[in-house]
Amino acid sequence: MAAKPKPQPQPSDSPLPPDPREFLQVPAYCLVVDRRLQRAAKMERVDSLMLEFDWLKEECPTVARIAGTEPQQYRVIEGQHRVLTIRALDLNAMVWVCVVPDWVSEADQARLGHDISQSRYKHSALELWNQRLKGNEPHEVQANEVLEMHGVRLGRYSSPTTITVARVVSNIVHGGGHTPEFGAQILDDILTVIVTAWPEYDKESSVNRWDTNILKVVFGFLIEYGDLLDRDRFIEKLQVRSAKAWKNNARGQKISIYASMYGSIKTEYNSGLRSRRLP
Repeated sequence: MAAKPKPQPQPSDSPLPPDPREFLQVPAYCLVVDRRLQRAAKMERVDSLMLEFDWLKEECPTVARIAGTEPQQYRVIEGQHRVLTIRALDLNAMVWVCVVPDWVSEADQARLGHDISQSRYKHSALELWNQRLKGNEPHEVQANEVLEMHGVRLGRYSSPTTITVARVVSNIVHGGGHTPEFGAQILDDILTVIVTAWPEYDKESSVNRWDTNILKVVFGFLIEYGDLLDRDRFIEKLQVRSAKAWKNNARGQKISIYASMYGSIKTEYNSGLRSRRLP
């Protein structure tokens, strides 16, 4: 039997209208995902949620009563992935739901689901990084120690000591399942190459050295070539141009800036070498 909390009326002086919604706890088997009103579910997302399920992270799905059903069934308006996850784990689980009034039509339900989804604030990569750092996530904690060791930080505004591309740094640190230790080590290697090639006093490079593509290119060389890469030579060849010049030289090509920069640096590195050339 569904449990229904006692509603609390709005204060008499509240500028808000009465809340027409109800909050109920219902069995998961009574929740229906209607494919006519919902976008296609991403089952890989459901699989991921199943692996790390936590009630404290579960938002209350928004639903509508389906008339004429016994036991009472509820159409999911928003929260289909959460509902599919819970149903896959336990059809009998009791789930708190937010029920819209019966006068909300199916067409309005579809629009409401879209509006709820679109109204959610999407955190920036920097905000997500800081949240994980404050939550003592090991990848971010160890990587932040490396950043501090090099006298730089992640931030919103570019400066010689501020990296603004938090998403790139996060991708480097996490990689394809990197351990926190490996992520921190590869970040240390990247920063060492960059700050050695283009010191802070280099006006053309002090800010440009933290460009998205430069970080990704250095990461690519270190990962792809490993011990074959002579890092002293690599740094020397990076210094052939300022960081800004490498960026500008890569623009206007038929290939991506990343591919153009990577290829140019590789050509420069291999120039004059008879052995230990980069393939």
